[in-house]
Amino acid sequence: MTRNWVIADNARVKTESLAGAAGVHFHAKSLKSLAALQKVASLGVPVEVHVLDRKPAELVHHFFLKNVTRITVHAEALRATAALQKIRDAGFEAGLAFRPPANPMVMRLYADLADCVLVVLDEAGFDGRAAEKVRVLREVFGKKVAVECASIGDLDSANAAGADEIACKPALFVKAAHESDSQ
Repeated sequence: MTRNWVIADNARVKTESLAGAAGVHFHAKSLKSLAALQKVASLGVPVEVHVLDRKPAELVHHFFLKNVTRITVHAEALRATAALQKIRDAGFEAGLAFRPPANPMVMRLYADLADCVLVVLDEAGFDGRAAEKVRVLREVFGKKVAVECASIGDLDSANAAGADEIACKPALFVKAAHESDSQ
């Protein structure tokens, strides 16, 4: 059963948009996101933090908050290994974000440090190709595979591939449900 997460970039998360969701997938663009993250974490729902900063090792400790379940950093970030180690040492689930143009074999370098790999499908040209990435990464990585979707094609493809978790904006879940109801 796929777990769905609602993406949030700020503290304006409507509790009604969380209905049926596993929790909030929060984009932490920098330390400036901390106040918004604290508000989201105070909602009492699970929060996974997707750190978008290029130097996550220097700031991940700020995101060690109640209700945060996983902290994800990008494979191409500076000192990603150090960030993953800090996350694990603090008792949080560690995630590693992966963009489709990158070689999935790089994930083997992080296999001992990451509990989950997040396929980020937010770039043009990858619409609907989540299935291919989920299958390859599950084979290479051998752990939980989550997908961050930006389109209905990605959402459908991720579901078809059996992604363990899917994160997308609430409107995309609503649109997908509406389309499936009308078929």
